[in-house]
Amino acid sequence: MFPELKLTFELASGIIKYERNKEKRFEQAQKQALSNIEKNTKIKPEQYFEIFKLLEQGKTQAEIAKKFKVSRSCIGLIKNKKRKEFQLK
Repeated sequence: MFPELKLTFELASGIIKYERNKEKRFEQAQKQALSNIEKNTKIKPEQYFEIFKLLEQGKTQAEIAKKFKVSRSCIGLIKNKKRKEFQLK
């Protein structure tokens, strides 16, 4: 085998391994983050319906957040269906 070809093959192989490892690390970090959300959430799944109902009634995210003792951004994530619970459906 030519030395240049061998070097090119090894370089390509190394890049592929790096990309695979990068994807695995990203997936592991994502799973850990979702796990932390599940552990730290104060809102129960059955309360989501009530939150949507209050939003439809015109209540502000701040008012709803105060009622459920969570952050306004948490209510915003639920409103925009960005929470994990909605992404799996």
